[in-house]
Amino acid sequence: MRRRAKARNRVLAITSAVFFGFVLLYLLQFVIIGFTKKNAVSMETVKIGSVDLPRVMDGVIIRDETVYKTAEAGALHYQVAEYERVKKGAAVCIIQDIEATAQIQQDIEQVDASLIKLQERRAGFSDFSEKEKNINQQIKSMIDNRLYQFSLSDLSGAYALKDLITQNVRIRDDLVLSDDQGSAGGLASQRRALLRALAENTAVISVDRSGVVSFHLDGQEENFTPENMSLIPKDQIPPPGIHPADIPLVIPSAPQEEAAVETPVFKMINSNIWYIGAYIPNELLEECVEGGEQNLFIEEQDQYRSLPARIKTITAGDKESFILYECAKNMLEYLDQRAIRFKTIDSARTGYKISRSAIAEKTEDGAPVQGVYRVNNGTAEFRRVILPEDGTGDSGYFILDPAVNKNIQVYDKIVTDASQVQEDQIIYP
Repeated sequence: MRRRAKARNRVLAITSAVFFGFVLLYLLQFVIIGFTKKNAVSMETVKIGSVDLPRVMDGVIIRDETVYKTAEAGALHYQVAEYERVKKGAAVCIIQDIEATAQIQQDIEQVDASLIKLQERRAGFSDFSEKEKNINQQIKSMIDNRLYQFSLSDLSGAYALKDLITQNVRIRDDLVLSDDQGSAGGLASQRRALLRALAENTAVISVDRSGVVSFHLDGQEENFTPENMSLIPKDQIPPPGIHPADIPLVIPSAPQEEAAVETPVFKMINSNIWYIGAYIPNELLEECVEGGEQNLFIEEQDQYRSLPARIKTITAGDKESFILYECAKNMLEYLDQRAIRFKTIDSARTGYKISRSAIAEKTEDGAPVQGVYRVNNGTAEFRRVILPEDGTGDSGYFILDPAVNKNIQVYDKIVTDASQVQEDQIIYP
């Protein structure tokens, strides 16, 4: 009996030792792995996904505009306001010889002061005063009658009103100076002589076409014109906010500023039709045809404003084409701009959605190639991929076309950060 009990104890001890040995080996395996393996490698699963692609392009504004320059040096005096519409032949700016006209202006002011004093003492001045009151009342009535029309944004009668007021003001001024009796007549003659002298020392810049006056000059008016806009080299299209040839503006707020000969002083916008030229990726032109309508979304302080346009011409290229858009609205709102940023549509690209950081690069046959590290079997296997050229990587992800990327497929495990591993490295879960 004792021998049997000892035998059973011996078997139990051996069995226990074997069991605990296996447990020890199992635990030792994890200890060894814990000491030998590197930090955990983050991985992701290849799935079908999409990324929004903002189609933002840079364009250049082209207008039918004419720059007017000074023919003589002198002080500038603007006769119209910026953005004012003027008729053909209108005097927009006059240039006066500062030294020659300074004394003449003083003499005119003195004559005017003397005329006023004489008129106040004249016995028959009441008759003239009554006529002046009638003319002033006519001017006021013309303005009052059109206030309601203008309040409705109907400016169709603006030119007519301006002409009528100018005509009545001239009648009133001629009335005051029409007396040829005594000292008043002599002063009136003296004033007319001074005005002639002033005119002889004054150069007038008149416009030869009707249009809108603008004081924003960037020096590019002759480079971008309707005559040469059919195809503009891409490197000549300035980015928004950049004016490569800024010219200091001479504005009406400083009418006594002296300008040298051949100084650009203003420009005339000769047409309400304006254009935007831009290079558009060919993949966006599937539904674009010459003469077709398209909405452009103009970038304005991180927001977009819709602008209707017509496609005037399309000049095809290998990857992108030069598009010339014709616009008939909002011309005044972009008079101070040459460069413009806009988009046509927002679209989404669908395919294998891969983190940008998952892309690795190596050299094969002397040429760089891109790929990912696939870890389906526990090792980092380099699998070559073809990246898109549409800029989707800017969003943090690449969208790979499954049709041309046969080296990976849905549910593959790939390393999220390719910089953490090397090819053929063992990757533990």
